Amino acid sequence: MTATVQHNRKKTTGFDIVIVILLIVLSAIFLYPLIVTLSTSISDPAVMNSRQVWLLPYGFSLEAYKTLLSGSEILQYYLNTILYAFCGTLIMLVCTAMLAYPLTYQTFALRKPLTALLLITMFFGGGLIPSYLNIKELGLYNTLWALILPSALSLYNAIITKTAMQNIPESLTESAYIDGANDPVILVRILLPLIGPTLAVMALYYGVGQWNSWFAA
Repeated sequence: MTATVQHNRKKTTGFDIVIVILLIVLSAIFLYPLIVTLSTSISDPAVMNSRQVWLLPYGFSLEAYKTLLSGSEILQYYLNTILYAFCGTLIMLVCTAMLAYPLTYQTFALRKPLTALLLITMFFGGGLIPSYLNIKELGLYNTLWALILPSALSLYNAIITKTAMQNIPESLTESAYIDGANDPVILVRILLPLIGPTLAVMALYYGVGQWNSWFAA
């Protein structure tokens, strides 16, 4: 019995050792900036300015945290981020569903030219300066909408949503048309509930993207 257990036990190879060493090195590389940031935040302010903290803190001081928490700016920063993330995610989901829905119909006359125009935006962008000038001309400069509306739609996510809608049997929408339902009712009460998992993934993508978005601001 013992011989069988030893025989079935996986032997440690040189490749396994290399993988473990590589993972340890990568973990150290990823954790080093976090450790230095934490050490710097609790070090003496004079040492912080001289950049002497390489790993462990020099001295001990919570002055940085006192300065951060003593003002009301930090609360305003978090409120702004939460507002951007919530409103941006909601608007993005609405725009994604409204774009994906008409593209699911083969009889939609503008389906192919609209798809071609949208695909162009995936390969070419206006750039920073044209985007800034566009926002300024639209009257969005220095407003909440300047951080939400320019990124209100992701074509890649819209294509995923369209594919999910196309997997729903057409008999459901045809039955709804026979019962007198219009397109908004079909979209809201039939299609969207059936693609709930896809919408949840889209909400996660949009929410994380808005929360981590700093370059647009």
